[in-house]
Amino acid sequence: MSASMQINMFINAHENSSVYVCGGGALNDYLMTRLQAHLPHCTVETTASLGLNPAWVEAVAFAWLARQTLMGETGNLPAVTGASKGVVLGQVCFA
Repeated sequence: MSASMQINMFINAHENSSVYVCGGGALNDYLMTRLQAHLPHCTVETTASLGLNPAWVEAVAFAWLARQTLMGETGNLPAVTGASKGVVLGQVCFA
């Protein structure tokens, strides 16, 4: 129930919304059933419905972070991390 309470903070309960679950939780039938029960105004699916295997999400996240660094673009979200500003994360050294 705590996950659904947090999700509800970011969606409009009067509109149909979609919630996509990834990682190990996406393989937990009980969790998926309970999320759907606590989010009746949402469609609850795994990221597989978007063409992204739920087990690949971490790898994709790190690939995106690498891309951001190579492009010289910020890789953090200050509103989420509490950082004072967006910055390029990491460093690439070519030998």
